[in-house]
Amino acid sequence: MSEHIALNWRENLRSCGLTVLEGDPPSSAPMPVTAIHYVTGVEAEPSSSVEKRGPDALDEVYRRWQTETSGRLINSEVGEFFILPPGGGGASAGWIRVRDATGTSLPSRIAELTGSPELLSLSVDGSYLCAITEEDDEYWIFVHRLEQ
Repeated sequence: MSEHIALNWRENLRSCGLTVLEGDPPSSAPMPVTAIHYVTGVEAEPSSSVEKRGPDALDEVYRRWQTETSGRLINSEVGEFFILPPGGGGASAGWIRVRDATGTSLPSRIAELTGSPELLSLSVDGSYLCAITEEDDEYWIFVHRLEQ
């Protein structure tokens, strides 16, 4: 991954159609490194997976992401959530509060920027951790309810 992408996380988020907002994550939010480990660790189990092979694999990832995160990730009244900036270096930036008002698939916008739909996000109230990772021959989608 380009060092340029990692260093310019604010611009990257804007390029993905996200507006960076002020605000800290809830005190119950997992540390970024903990959240990354949860979705990439050996014991990680996705909510669903999509085989990478095939011309429509990314379209299926986007459809499942929309279906599985609907009503969980984005506060529908204001379109806000937290995200680790995509493209590398997200853990060092930490949880960034953003608003998404574009109405199109966030994973596809991230893939346009980074070449991968991988993302790690947290609902504003800290109750859901939602992610997409690339694993060998599959894309994994995680929607995990966090303990409050």
